[in-house]
Amino acid sequence: PFQAQPEEPFPRCPQARQAMSAAFPEMGDRSGVCDFRQEQSLLRKAADAEAQFRNIIEGKRASTAEKHLELQEKLSAAEEVLRREKDAVLEFQSEEQEDLGEEGDASLSAAVASSAAEALRKAEEALDLYRRCGDVNGALWARHQAILAQIQAESPEEALRTARRQLASARRSGDQRCEVMMLLAEAEVLASLDEQRQALASAQEAISISRQVVDPSLECYALYKVCFDAHLQLRQEDEALDVLMEAWEIRRGLRSSGDESSRRVAAKAAETVARACQLSAPGVAEEAARDAVSLYQALGDRRGEAAALSLTAQLHLARGAYRE
Repeated sequence: PFQAQPEEPFPRCPQARQAMSAAFPEMGDRSGVCDFRQEQSLLRKAADAEAQFRNIIEGKRASTAEKHLELQEKLSAAEEVLRREKDAVLEFQSEEQEDLGEEGDASLSAAVASSAAEALRKAEEALDLYRRCGDVNGALWARHQAILAQIQAESPEEALRTARRQLASARRSGDQRCEVMMLLAEAEVLASLDEQRQALASAQEAISISRQVVDPSLECYALYKVCFDAHLQLRQEDEALDVLMEAWEIRRGLRSSGDESSRRVAAKAAETVARACQLSAPGVAEEAARDAVSLYQALGDRRGEAAALSLTAQLHLARGAYRE
């Protein structure tokens, strides 16, 4: 309550001394003493304590403001992700396919995302469209997807019989691409039946043949989709990571392919690598996620782009890059 300037004498009036005695009882009754050196020392200690208290308060205010700013940045980043996903979905829903090949792509994409019965119908529709426009590669993928749809629409056992029947037909006709595709279908059906080792054997046979026909997209698919999943189910984490990195390298050559199916495989491979490496190799995961976004954008796949953007945002948030 009393702060005297060094150059000014302390007040000598009795009222001032009485007030200080009341404020600082430890001073005792000093009403008859005019030497205020002890009082000056106590007042300085009080002033120092007040300054220290103010510094603590200001520090807490600054810390609170910093945490509030960090929270706002996180919320803004999350809102941006949601906005991009919503825009991507709206754009995807508003686009129309113009020719039979694009209609086949749309039907095949719908087959992947639909219910079991609807997926089977869409896959068969895509197969018919691809055949009509002469897209052999697209027809193979549609046939492959139709078998996978059978797993849930009918039963895995029936899907396995279909895959093996078409595999035998492909071998009789000498159609190696079809043989590879049916081997992959067989592998995926076996995996759904928890026959992981048999699934790996079929996938490895498919990889061997795909190298003979020089189709890296089929090899890439076999590695990231079938072999990777099978190794994980068998708790062979090192082997799973090895085949995934092999698929990651193959996908580099698929990025500039003129074949849309190959570029779609590259996009899926990049997305799989990004998801699998989030914890073990975040740098690789971010590179893969950005690559997936770029590939999906080039394909005009808004749903895939939205998923890859969401994954990219998760990776940025995980390392504290809220503004990115």
